[in-house]
Amino acid sequence: MTGKISKEAFSNFAELSKKSPWVISKADQFFELYDTYCSNNAGRKLIVELLEKFSYLDYSSFSKKIHCLVEDIVTTPNIFDYDTMIVSMTGDSNSDSGQFVLYYMKPILEKFNWRKHKTVNTFGKSYDAYKKTKPAGIVKNLILIDEFIGTGRSALGRYLELEKVFTDKGIPLKIFIKSIVATKEGMDFLSKKGIDVTAQMVIYKGITGSGIKKTDKKKIKIMYKLEEKLSKKYEGRVMPRFGYGRSESLYSREDGNTPNNVFPIFWWCYLENDSHRETMFIRAMGDA
Repeated sequence: MTGKISKEAFSNFAELSKKSPWVISKADQFFELYDTYCSNNAGRKLIVELLEKFSYLDYSSFSKKIHCLVEDIVTTPNIFDYDTMIVSMTGDSNSDSGQFVLYYMKPILEKFNWRKHKTVNTFGKSYDAYKKTKPAGIVKNLILIDEFIGTGRSALGRYLELEKVFTDKGIPLKIFIKSIVATKEGMDFLSKKGIDVTAQMVIYKGITGSGIKKTDKKKIKIMYKLEEKLSKKYEGRVMPRFGYGRSESLYSREDGNTPNNVFPIFWWCYLENDSHRETMFIRAMGDA
């Protein structure tokens, strides 16, 4: 951050840091966004409002959520370690937060005396892993896990693909989806499909809210104008207005890869003129 910090920016930051201490480590990025990027008070007010709503997990908080996820698994009725596969939602060989969660779960599962379960680091390897289990046919449950569920469509695709693979082989499996964080819309979408889905933290849309309040058209227009300053594409990938699937998400974790469901104003690091900018949160642009 270069240049003078406005008195207003400093005052708002001081108040915000009382409610959300995690922003203290992001002071420079906040002032850049507030004083340099936002050109009017309406934009600045909206940014502060959204940051107040932000769900941010530091290392300790994220660890607790994973402990809760494991507890959710081991207390699910009628499943046991010996008849369960825990599968990352990861779709390919690229590194992924689902694999990170799966790895983090290992010692916690051990604390609950879960030792005989199978773990699979990409969902596409599930059937091959199943074939290797002994005795044959002992696995009755498959749990798909991930860090974040946005629209729920990717999770549904994984679910349906696995359901088809095992059904076509005449193998009856109960498939669950369990996540650390999920949007309310994603949870509802999956639940309406008859899927057994749980999340340790459910978040609502940042502007249009929980569905009880009407859409605030004025705030939508303000955000639209803020996003107009960003580049519309990066390496052929389109900037996801209001977050992928218009999710309006407000979630990130310490040193995590911020979901693209989050408002791009917080992580899309290229301006309309293709110059680089500092952002409040980080997402690997190769995943944009």
